[in-house]
Amino acid sequence: MSVTSHAVVHSKTMVARRWPYAALIGLGALTAAAFVSQPQGVGGLAFGVFGTTCTIAMAIGPVLRRAQPRRAWRYQTASAVCFLGATLVGAGAIPTSAGVLAQRDVWMVVAYLTLITCYVRLLLAHPGQGGRTMLLDGGIISGGVFLAFWSGLLASGLRGAELRASYGGVGSAAASAFFASCDGLMLMITFRLAYAVGRQVPAVTALLVAAGGRFITTTAFAAADHFDSTSLVAVLDVAIVATITAMVIATTHPSSVDLPGQARPTTERSPGRRSMLLLLLVVPAGAAIGFPVSGRYDALVRIVVLALILMLVYLRLATADDERDLADASALHRTRHDTLTELPNRTAFLADTAKTLEAADRDGGLWTLLLLDLDRFKHVNDTWGHSAGDELIRALGERLCRLVRAEDIVYRIGGDEFVILAQLPLGDQLSVIAQRVLSEIAQPVTLGSGQVFNVTASIGVSQAESPAATSAEELLRDADIALFTAKDRGRATWTLFDTSLRDRVTDRVRLAEDLNEAVPGGQIVAFYQPIRGAAGFDTLTGFEALARWHHPQRGLLCPTQFIPLAEDSGRIVEVGEAILRQACRDVARWRRMSGAELHVSVNVSAVQIARSDVAAAVAAALQDEGLPPCALWIEITESLLMQDKALALRTIESLSAVGVKICIDDFGTGYSSLGYLKDFPVDVVKVDRAFVAALTDDRRAITLTGAIIDMVHALGLDGVVAEGVERQDQADILTSLGCTWGQGFLWGRPIPADRTDALLAEEALPRLVPSDVPPADTRQTLTSGIARHLP
Repeated sequence: MSVTSHAVVHSKTMVARRWPYAALIGLGALTAAAFVSQPQGVGGLAFGVFGTTCTIAMAIGPVLRRAQPRRAWRYQTASAVCFLGATLVGAGAIPTSAGVLAQRDVWMVVAYLTLITCYVRLLLAHPGQGGRTMLLDGGIISGGVFLAFWSGLLASGLRGAELRASYGGVGSAAASAFFASCDGLMLMITFRLAYAVGRQVPAVTALLVAAGGRFITTTAFAAADHFDSTSLVAVLDVAIVATITAMVIATTHPSSVDLPGQARPTTERSPGRRSMLLLLLVVPAGAAIGFPVSGRYDALVRIVVLALILMLVYLRLATADDERDLADASALHRTRHDTLTELPNRTAFLADTAKTLEAADRDGGLWTLLLLDLDRFKHVNDTWGHSAGDELIRALGERLCRLVRAEDIVYRIGGDEFVILAQLPLGDQLSVIAQRVLSEIAQPVTLGSGQVFNVTASIGVSQAESPAATSAEELLRDADIALFTAKDRGRATWTLFDTSLRDRVTDRVRLAEDLNEAVPGGQIVAFYQPIRGAAGFDTLTGFEALARWHHPQRGLLCPTQFIPLAEDSGRIVEVGEAILRQACRDVARWRRMSGAELHVSVNVSAVQIARSDVAAAVAAALQDEGLPPCALWIEITESLLMQDKALALRTIESLSAVGVKICIDDFGTGYSSLGYLKDFPVDVVKVDRAFVAALTDDRRAITLTGAIIDMVHALGLDGVVAEGVERQDQADILTSLGCTWGQGFLWGRPIPADRTDALLAEEALPRLVPSDVPPADTRQTLTSGIARHLP
């Protein structure tokens, strides 16, 4: 879809959302016009119908939107019903014989109380909006509005203890002041709600319009009543309709569901807040003093209300100080504690440890730091989601807190890293404690969803033998080095730091840095070990390509010295592709030189498969060298099949589509080896060297190896490679068992590419005769799978 089409669709959607509210506003304008022209006739009926319809809309709108909190919106619906009742009383629709229901002020008082309850519940749905502060602010505003309203409009009509007849007595005057105070209170709450939401929300804007409209309307009605202005009353009838319309928009708009949520922190840090409170005191005080007193009753009301406001202001200022202190304490807590587990964080650890080491008693024991990191925690997040990972972290944090002594402290300093700081007695207690922590972490963890996790951890331990001379950063650094070593030793274990570990890690870091230049500098090369077949393994059939690193200073390095570094850093993709390219180039040269169907076997790392498109790289290498796919074997370790079966299946299927041979390396070391041969399109099986080494000493090894060979033949696979053959008696046994190929030191160690030519010259290799060469159309069929994987 084009950008223009998207714009048209978006425009139509916005129009579809807005037209009901535009129609509502238009209908409200017509109702107001009718009500002003004929309040007792058609206009009154129209107002009643409009008000009833709006009340129903305000009742069902939040229900259909599933707006929260539900109880707040129910109070709003009850308020709308009461306001409608008051309007009907004013229009004469409810007869005087109805008793209390015919009293407009009764309807209005209930309407205001329920509406205030609605606004308060909406505000309290936001964290951080304290009820005490809101009540004090509301009391100050309500008292100030009441005092100003009483002094400016009502008190001038007092004659002793009587009011002018237009007010209907003291009760009606107090009710008018009460309504104005409630409107001021709701306007304040709505402003606080808008601040708490923290963004422009149409529903909040409509609430502000409604609250402001009510406040202005109530005050203006009192003024119109005081000055007998019928023209102003007509205008205010229109304002009532507008207020009702705004309330309908607020309760039915889609944004009403966004009102609850995270609030901004309400901290009393600015002196401007106090200035506002003083201003709220000055305005009603000025009104009380500026307007003349009508008598003893009027003076008494002003004194009592002003005293109440003064008391509320004093309490509000005291509350502001308390809130500031609480906010400071809360901010300090947030800076020193982890939000997920509520454990002290890295900042707290560094500060606490520095103080502890500074005041440490050297004779009381060793201050020991245990740095704990979960093994393969990323797999939990990737498989089950971050929410499950967070719940698991919380559960393990609680478990650690229960495990340690009261004087020990548990910190969470990173994603899945915890620290235990403890003063251990001198002696051989560390091993017991570290092992107990590992055992406790290894216990199954059941989450709230019922999912059970079995995780392990590795621990690095460092000790401050001279606390005064040790810093917190040094203690953590040493523990981190020990943790790295524990991970390198196979995980689920612990290691105590010593200086030799630091040297080893430093050496490893430097080697990892050197690896960045190894592939671009042509330092990574392939060495080749012969693979032999036929009867008695008499014929050279191919080679396995094994990576070697010609380091400028360290000399020739074996794969075990740098492949793990390449996998950790992601350089394994470059290393693997360099070996693949060289192997394809060399085997193409061997085939041209010897005329024999030689193959080359190339290992592919699990990390390499996860981080790159291996099939595309293989297809490109084959095409560049003009090599038939059958000349390349791709070796995949059985551990990959165990770790991620879906990824392994996708990779093997893609490689099979290219046409290369798939070889399972280290077969027999996993738990479900037989199932892999059934589930995956495998061509060759490579028996692990552990079976071959035990052939001459263990009868069971012969039985198992023979079973694997028989099974491979029964499944119709190409054959079995036995690796690690070092003695002739092992080769003889493998021959008797029907093994297809053999590989090992018996026939040669891995050699560089420039020495393979001499080896090939010594071999009597079967050359292809013309009839053995596939025709052009067959060759095209063999390579058709390559093109599908090229960019």
